[in-house]
Amino acid sequence: MGRHTRHIVVERAPALFIIPCGDHNCVDGGYDMTHAVLRKLSDSAASFEGEVECRGWANGSPCTRRLHLVAHAVYSPSAPRSDHEV
Repeated sequence: MGRHTRHIVVERAPALFIIPCGDHNCVDGGYDMTHAVLRKLSDSAASFEGEVECRGWANGSPCTRRLHLVAHAVYSPSAPRSDHEV
């Protein structure tokens, strides 16, 4: 199983969390984690996990790949937060 770590700083900006599918045969695939990640960040979760299915097609069938997300969030104590700012 491959691992990839990406550090993302979200400061008062809209965020989009989409990762392309790793299967070279997959067409229109990828993992959209935006809603799940922003929901957890708006709840001020310090860490969370999730799993997302690829939304593409490989060899004429739905892609069966899944992406397991493990996230650790650090919040700045001086940054104002509201339901509309993540």
